[in-house]
Amino acid sequence: MAPRADNTTNNDGTAADADSALITSLFACSPKLVRSSVYPAPADSSIAVRSWKMTEHKYYTVPLPFPTLARGLFSRELPDADTEDGKAEGGSRKKHQILVRGYDKFFNIGEVPWTEWDAIEAHTAPPYNATLKSNGCIIFIAALTPTALLITSEHSLGPVAGSPTSHAQAGEGWLRKYLAKMGRKEADLAAVLWEKNWTAIAELCDDNFEEHVLGYSPEKTGLHLHGLNVRTKDFVTMPSDTVDAFAAEWGFIPTPHVTFNTIKEPSARSPYAPGSSFFFKVKFDEPYMMYRDWREVTKILLNKKGAGPEALPRGKMKRAETKLYVKWVIQEIKRNPKAFAQYNKGKGIIATREKYLEYLKSDKGGHELQEAEKEVSLTEGKFGKTIIVPVAVPGCGKTAVSVALAHIFGFGHTQSDDVKAKRPAPIFIQNVVKLLEKHDVVIADKNNHLKQHREQLRTATADIDPPEPLDMNGYPLWMSRGTWTVGDQLHVLGEAQTEYEEH
Repeated sequence: MAPRADNTTNNDGTAADADSALITSLFACSPKLVRSSVYPAPADSSIAVRSWKMTEHKYYTVPLPFPTLARGLFSRELPDADTEDGKAEGGSRKKHQILVRGYDKFFNIGEVPWTEWDAIEAHTAPPYNATLKSNGCIIFIAALTPTALLITSEHSLGPVAGSPTSHAQAGEGWLRKYLAKMGRKEADLAAVLWEKNWTAIAELCDDNFEEHVLGYSPEKTGLHLHGLNVRTKDFVTMPSDTVDAFAAEWGFIPTPHVTFNTIKEPSARSPYAPGSSFFFKVKFDEPYMMYRDWREVTKILLNKKGAGPEALPRGKMKRAETKLYVKWVIQEIKRNPKAFAQYNKGKGIIATREKYLEYLKSDKGGHELQEAEKEVSLTEGKFGKTIIVPVAVPGCGKTAVSVALAHIFGFGHTQSDDVKAKRPAPIFIQNVVKLLEKHDVVIADKNNHLKQHREQLRTATADIDPPEPLDMNGYPLWMSRGTWTVGDQLHVLGEAQTEYEEH
């Protein structure tokens, strides 16, 4: 939704009281939900700046357990407060000022009820500004005083222990370059931000400082300005045209955007009042998420020396490209460990990825990727028909368990003892196949202790294509391996049970 096109400031006493009340309410929150850290302001160490951080996953809770959706919030206690008894002159409680106000946490389509398409359509109005999301780290720039600036990352400011240059310091370095280029001073920018009561929000994209997933050319390296927020309790952000003009005036890199007058795609009640600024995001997950997985698995492999694919989270190993990447990067780490010396410090991430992508273009890489895709195709996809094949001696309770499962879950069940023919095996197999026509799961109730028993079932069902998926959560792994034929599933079971063959 379009940002609110006003220059709301915090000069109004009512607004200032609301801002102060917000900070007071954050102090009252459980430390499990809200935490804060205090830093001396680099521009004036006598001013203590408090950074607020909410427990990330709780932003998704409805109703919200925090008094604000703000993500990136810094405040100060006003100097007339009496820190001993918590009251200022005249008996009023401590007063607080919002120094930095980031965006409200904004969500992808469908992540929360108010970002479903129908809710957006029902509760928002044009124009709609689609803004490019830069791939870096966020930097906030605000006025500490009418003549001094406060420059922070999302949750900290100034130097950070163990880091030669913090994110805030790197952002400040770029800002000083822009001020020098434009022939302006820090006090000039501070005066404007103080008067407007704005927080300027930029993305630090500098691969020389820290690589992320996407690479940036020299002309795109620096601070990408993408927002101007009013420093107030409610989320109020300036229109993109205002942000563009500010970027041009002060030397920032502008952020591309496009405006739409309607939502072509399409309700839950929105938590925003009419006329509020409102952000939501539309994620294009690939290949970004895959590239990020490559970065994360590489870090794990580097931190666990000698580790193999088994040490990696299964959730990151679903794609064929990633499976092959892990195999490739393990060899690269062994072959040239120096190339990965700075990887965990954000250096070499893009070069490693580009080298792997070049490898995929080679004949060897292309062939190995095809093999990896075949492997993935056997373990992914939707679930189909299953035969439960007990392997056990007579009299141990196979039929009792089978009857119970059939009754509880509606499985098909056929028992070899019910076949009275001279040659019962073929008829038993036919019964299993017939039941598969009506059931997704069939129990083949027989000893099945010989390999030939399982081979017969496998042969009889080899041409059956799995139909609609069946959720079998909680059952053994061989029962949830994806779109295999029934015969393939029996093969897995048979290989696992060879020790029973002649019992």
